[in-house]
Amino acid sequence: MSPSKFHLWKLTCFLITVATEVLGSESFQRYKSIISFGDSISDTGNFLHLSDPNHLPRWPPHYRLHCMNNQDSTSVQKKKKKKKNQDPISQLNLTAEFLGIPYISPYFGHNNQSFENGINFAVAGATAVEPELLQEKGITANYMTNVSLIVQLSIFKKILPNLCGFPSDCREILENSLFIVGEIGELNLASMNNMVQELFNLGARTFLVPGKFPTGCSAAYLTRFRTTDMIYGETFTVDKPCGSRGVKHCRVPSEYVTWDGFHLTEAAYRWIAKSLLNGPLASIALAAPAFSFLS
Repeated sequence: MSPSKFHLWKLTCFLITVATEVLGSESFQRYKSIISFGDSISDTGNFLHLSDPNHLPRWPPHYRLHCMNNQDSTSVQKKKKKKKNQDPISQLNLTAEFLGIPYISPYFGHNNQSFENGINFAVAGATAVEPELLQEKGITANYMTNVSLIVQLSIFKKILPNLCGFPSDCREILENSLFIVGEIGELNLASMNNMVQELFNLGARTFLVPGKFPTGCSAAYLTRFRTTDMIYGETFTVDKPCGSRGVKHCRVPSEYVTWDGFHLTEAAYRWIAKSLLNGPLASIALAAPAFSFLS
């Protein structure tokens, strides 16, 4: 599979439709932390930590490199020295980097790590609702994890008192954090809406809710179904999902849009993160003019 060459004008097909709802003041505030929920788009190691160490997931080496790259919160400069064919820094951590926040630590496997700069609950393969509910509806699949968005939210609510010594501290954390809910592969609008509402009721005030990737534009689907007429509602049996053996990745990610056919390269994520912060992808840019140093 040969992904499309990375040219800025070709990113049009890959623009994320972002619904950014800012509740409260529209003036920019310097976020102190990022709290993230989602799936493999934002996962920085949770799925690996949840796996049996004796039976690690059959992901290619670049998935593990992805986890290692994105957990390095000590120095942003280290990642700039990585080999050219390593997996990209996630959009989540690029957003953190541009806001002057250290990389966001994954919740699972944290070993009493401080979450002062934020916390990431995203797990690769996560669904918006519980897999059991999907199975009851006749939607069967080889679900990678049962840590759905609903489970991620319940974990956050459970540990929130431990993150703050006093109720006033909780309020400060919630009001000064950027909450990223999604993107998630199988988007369920009702679940996302309920989740944002619950977080708002807790005290969260700023939400970034990425829209669904234009799946039909993914290099994996365009390659696999190049002779198929895409009709809305058409479904396929996919036997080569992201991470399967035999799925190639590009050697020089900076020249491409897609990394593995489904996830994007750091170059694409960097462009998206920059556009979220300075516009035009967010209805209200997350960054003030003072942060327009992105390049």
